[in-house]
Amino acid sequence: RKPTVIFPYRLRNVRSDGKEEQLSVRTLEKPDLKTVVPMCVKEFGTGEGLPQFPWKNLNLKSIRGWFDDLLFGPLVGMAFEMKILQRDKEPCNDHVLCLERTIPEDDNGEDEITEVVGIVELSMQPLDPYRNPPPVPLPYWYKALYSETNRVPAPNGWVTNLLISESHRGSGYAKILMAAVEGLARSWGCSSISLHVDADRVSGKIPQKLYQKLGYNPVMASTKAAEDNTQDSKDNQWGWMGNNNVQTGLYVVDGVLLVFMRKELQTQ
Repeated sequence: RKPTVIFPYRLRNVRSDGKEEQLSVRTLEKPDLKTVVPMCVKEFGTGEGLPQFPWKNLNLKSIRGWFDDLLFGPLVGMAFEMKILQRDKEPCNDHVLCLERTIPEDDNGEDEITEVVGIVELSMQPLDPYRNPPPVPLPYWYKALYSETNRVPAPNGWVTNLLISESHRGSGYAKILMAAVEGLARSWGCSSISLHVDADRVSGKIPQKLYQKLGYNPVMASTKAAEDNTQDSKDNQWGWMGNNNVQTGLYVVDGVLLVFMRKELQTQ
């Protein structure tokens, strides 16, 4: 099966300062990595540039952390390259979309500006709320086997790494990217899109509100672990959360409290 959505998808937008900009949603390509990788490192890593060696706090833990930070950028770039290659092999499995904005040259002599301002990833993933999608693409048959082995629903649409560059947040770009991935997911034959979002009341407040406005709701997934929670929450590792929290979409994934959300897609 091949996706019926054709990229790039172009649209015009008028900014708050009255200037017109052209927006383009398209698939990520290798030349984009010089912009996208630093964006991801700044958001998900320890900051921009090379990490400083921990001379003042020299121990095994600090050295290991420094080494992890040093490798983070190259590993992110390698993962994106693998997804670009995998996209050609399995067109309906893993995609990374980016949003590009272009401001035309104006009457004041300002040159045209073209830049990538956001990304989002869509992939087919087993509907297991206790698992984060892996950073590297995996073949669909492996995901289907995982679903069957672990008694979770078959792979369906899953969104990760929705990221807008810091200087362009609040412009509605996240909604544009989400609309694009929903259209792409429909073309893949997906019946729903799932995602994880930070459960923290401070850091997760804005993304939670965004997804709720777009029609995503916390869900209790049908998994073996979830069934164990319902049957005997006091005797398992999730018992401290209580059944009410678990049943409203709260899960601990890799030591982080997340909300598992889903949106049912309308067939067209």
